[in-house]
Amino acid sequence: MKTLTELAFMLAAGFGGLYAFMDWLFFRAGNESFAIAEIRTGLTALNLSVLFFFLFARWYVGRPKRQDMIFIIATALPIALIWTVLLEPGLNETSWNGFVVSYNQLWFSVWLGYIVGFMVGGIYLTYKASRIVAEQSRLLGRRVLGITVTLLIALFFGLATNTLFAFIGLADLPPFFSSLMLFPGILTVRALMPTAGTRISGAMLNWARRRFDLIDAFLIYENGTLIESRGRKGGSQSVDDDIFGATLDAIQSFMKTSFPYLVGKWLRTVEHGDVRIIIERGQFCYLALVIRGVESDFLRRQMIEALGNFEVKNRAAIADWNGVVDDLHGISDLLGTFFTERAVL
Repeated sequence: MKTLTELAFMLAAGFGGLYAFMDWLFFRAGNESFAIAEIRTGLTALNLSVLFFFLFARWYVGRPKRQDMIFIIATALPIALIWTVLLEPGLNETSWNGFVVSYNQLWFSVWLGYIVGFMVGGIYLTYKASRIVAEQSRLLGRRVLGITVTLLIALFFGLATNTLFAFIGLADLPPFFSSLMLFPGILTVRALMPTAGTRISGAMLNWARRRFDLIDAFLIYENGTLIESRGRKGGSQSVDDDIFGATLDAIQSFMKTSFPYLVGKWLRTVEHGDVRIIIERGQFCYLALVIRGVESDFLRRQMIEALGNFEVKNRAAIADWNGVVDDLHGISDLLGTFFTERAVL
């Protein structure tokens, strides 16, 4: 899990599961104080789940931007409502020896608007992804469209119980609606999980490639020694390969020396005009791509996966590499991956 898209996905799934679990505990709480804590914790988890689901979907079809911090900051208001004025004082007991909560309808409407807005936005972006994928494969397009339907089901199950409590006040409503969101959630996790290596991600990557032109690819050892490079016509021929690797290493050393708090981190992007150098590091070496345009998390994910596979294949030789390129296998395949589109069937 090395990209923001993957992190957002896992947080959305984790907080969604926490919400369902807290709701399940709430309906089985032994006393009122535990019940109040569980409902507030569960609603907070739901807030965070829809936030990170929206960010995941937004980054899935685009890329992370600094402006996205606005969405994160906006989440503070509904969470503050949960812990202050959203709940009416006291809980109602039910015929099945549990509790139900009473909501302030005005503040619940504000909170519900936030939840529905972010969820609908995320579902729309997922639908947009289905259209993008369908351009390359109708089968995969229908698959992502099916995921959109499961998300709508999850939205219904996730909000039905509390919405009925707030506006209808059914004290004896069976306590299972929100917990059922686990089932469509599992289907979505299985299909969209970025680390699952699905062909959906491959289709999205091919679409994302339209936003940039790849000029050069460099595989560099951890000490700055160039292992191999490849470029398109007019690419690497104009770049001194050895100087390129040494320069990146010098920039990284300068950053760590000048800014001690960067120790343990590494250079990930160098930008000049519309040209960017995108860098991802493995255990023993790193990969640098020179592009013109805008990169995406899909490109970085491909770099991480390709570099990881290369290091696993050459684990014995690369751990103590002596500079002999012939000792390493699969270099051409590694660099060539970025100059050919993946087949999506």
